[in-house]
Amino acid sequence: MSRRGRNEGSIFQRKDGLWVAQIQIGHDPTGKRKFISYYGKTRREVARKLENSLADINHNTFIQPSKITYEDWFWPWMKTFKKTTVGETTYARYFALANLHILPFIGKMKIQDIKNIHIQNIYNTCTDEGLSPATIKHIHTILSQSFEQAINQNLVFTNPVLKTIRPPIRRKEVTVLTVEQQEKLLSVLKNDTIGTIIKLAIGTGARLGELLGLKWENVDLEKHEIHITQGLVRTYRFDDINHKAHSDKNIL
Repeated sequence: MSRRGRNEGSIFQRKDGLWVAQIQIGHDPTGKRKFISYYGKTRREVARKLENSLADINHNTFIQPSKITYEDWFWPWMKTFKKTTVGETTYARYFALANLHILPFIGKMKIQDIKNIHIQNIYNTCTDEGLSPATIKHIHTILSQSFEQAINQNLVFTNPVLKTIRPPIRRKEVTVLTVEQQEKLLSVLKNDTIGTIIKLAIGTGARLGELLGLKWENVDLEKHEIHITQGLVRTYRFDDINHKAHSDKNIL
C-alpha cells in the first residue's frame, strides 16, 4: 500500500507491515536520484521523521544521515587537521586525553547522535575522578575543535560542546621557598644524584631539563662554573594505526 501525504514526501507500507517514508535529497554522480528512507512501525512515526527532515531542509539545517562514529571522525581529524598545527607535546596530550577520557564515552556513538548532555557527562565524570579544571579545559578544547571541523565537513550541523558547563579554573598563587627554608633543605640533602640536582637548581635557577642535560664537559671544576648548552627533552613517536603515542628522552 502506498500513500503520499501533502508536503510530507512519499510514505508507504511494505508487505511485512513496516512503514517507510522517503525523501529525495538530490542526485548521485551518475544522475540517479538519491533518497533517504525512514522506517517505523506506524505511519505517524515515519511521517514525524519526514516532517522534521523537511523542516531542516527548508531552514537549510539538513544534514544527511550518516553512520560515522565520533571515533571514525576523530582520528582522521587529528592526523589531517591537528598534526601540523600544534606542537609535538600538545599532539601527544591530545592522544592521551582522547584515549582516556573522551573515546571511552562517545567514541562508538554516531557523531550525529551526540548531544551536549553527553559532553556534559564527560566533564562531570572527569570532575568526579579528580581531574583538574585545567585538564578538563584541554578536553573541552579537543572536543570543541573536532566538532567545529565536523561542521565544516557537513557531518553535523551544530556543536554539542556549546552550552556545557565546566568547573572554573582558579589560579593558585605561586609560592617559593624562603631563604631560611632553602637553607634548611640544603642542610638535609644527601650528596647523591637527586640531592645534587636540587642543590644546583637552588644555586643556579636552571631548569630541570637543563640540569638533566649536563655532561662532564659542561662542568669546569677549577673555575667553579657550569655551562648550560643543551637540555633533556621528551620527544614522541606516534602510531597512527593503533592510535598510540610513545615518548623518548633525548639530549638537544
